[in-house]
Amino acid sequence: GRVVATGGGAAVFAAFASAVLVTWVASPYFTLGKKWGFAVPLLASAGVITAVGLVDDIRPLRGRHKLIGQLLACSVLIASGLVVRNVSAFGVSVDLGIMAVPFTIFWLLGAINSVNLLDGLDGFASTIGVILAGAVGCMAAVDGRTELALMAFAFAGALVGFLRFNFPPATIFLGDAGSMLIGLVVGAISVEASLKGPGTALLAAPAAIWLIPIADTGCAIVRRKLTGQSIYSVDHGHFHHRLLDRLGCNKRVLVFVAVACLATATGALLSVVFQTDLIAVLTAAGILLILVTTDIFGRAEARLVARRVRSLAGIKEVSSNGESTQHNNTVHLQGELPWSDLWEEILDDIEAVELGFQSLILTINVPRMHESFHGEWKSATNSASSDSERAQLWQLCVPLSLDGDEIGIFQVSGKRKGLPTELFYELLRELSERLECHVADFCERHFLSKTASGELASAPTDPTNGLAGGTLRPAPK
Repeated sequence: GRVVATGGGAAVFAAFASAVLVTWVASPYFTLGKKWGFAVPLLASAGVITAVGLVDDIRPLRGRHKLIGQLLACSVLIASGLVVRNVSAFGVSVDLGIMAVPFTIFWLLGAINSVNLLDGLDGFASTIGVILAGAVGCMAAVDGRTELALMAFAFAGALVGFLRFNFPPATIFLGDAGSMLIGLVVGAISVEASLKGPGTALLAAPAAIWLIPIADTGCAIVRRKLTGQSIYSVDHGHFHHRLLDRLGCNKRVLVFVAVACLATATGALLSVVFQTDLIAVLTAAGILLILVTTDIFGRAEARLVARRVRSLAGIKEVSSNGESTQHNNTVHLQGELPWSDLWEEILDDIEAVELGFQSLILTINVPRMHESFHGEWKSATNSASSDSERAQLWQLCVPLSLDGDEIGIFQVSGKRKGLPTELFYELLRELSERLECHVADFCERHFLSKTASGELASAPTDPTNGLAGGTLRPAPK
């Protein structure tokens, strides 16, 4: 592969800072506005986040260390007075009280990390940044905030200049410095531009402008939490991954995301011009509906949410005679391999093992193959709702790996039913072996066929290599 520099963030910051400083100095001569006090903390905060990103690009930081740097950058803005004390939508205002500072930090951190998560394709984050910055600049101009509009347009111009080198095939990357810089600058200007009166922010328009980053981050959290994975786990279920799978070309992906962002930005600007939040909300809802119904993005996550809501509401499937049936749900999050077939094979086979099964969960995540699957089965008699009842269940965890890489995990629980200890552990060992054999056979049939066809050059040649055994542990209290 090509060696591509990751110093784009420093270049964008230098161009942005230079443009803002020159415009700031020249503004009295061109009556461009006198409220430039926000420029100082914005540039200082941008400098901090760029420095943190550059360090991370050179020597990757641990998550908590990067978060500390992000909080430091946000603190500069908070200390300058950028605090949302009231939020308003559809004429209803809510006083945040003691939550004002946490809410502002949450918005800024969300903006920083949402763009950072989207920076996985040549030109993707830069394209989104140009449109978001331009839209926020227009919103500020409509409201008469000339100085904010000029800052936003200066940042959009810096990104346009950088996009010339970041367009596929990229000769330089934004790096974490650049992607976090986009999130911080556009996120901060969005808040400042939306403030009406003493700390009151009108949220509908900024939220609509930020729809794509917000939706991508929200879906990532839902996808990982509701399938039992860490929110820091790596997958290929992000918006740009899904678009690349569907469109097959980096440049087509950029055109699609540009159109989507322009649509939400237009709705947001119209809502500001006509002073109604409804336009922004309807535009954002329409774009989301198109993405979900066409299965471009978000449908699997919507199914996960619907399933969790049903579970929390206590809604159970019943048979024709009125009895509760087994709960069996699968969600194919990404990819084309028939994981549902593997799931059904396992369910059919484990019935032969008399271990009083109460639940079975299979989570598959193979980023290099763009494959992700989640299956969940619960017995119709699963009634372990209290802590004491759950403590009586046994639980078996079978981590699954292929060629040294973890590809998923089985989680099985059940009731011991008074079985002798020796027989109980013998049955558990048999169960673990059955699960491993099913996965090994599936990998041999499907992973190796992709390798043979050239679709997966890095796939392992031995499908059983690295399949890990199960570990028994009590259910968590």
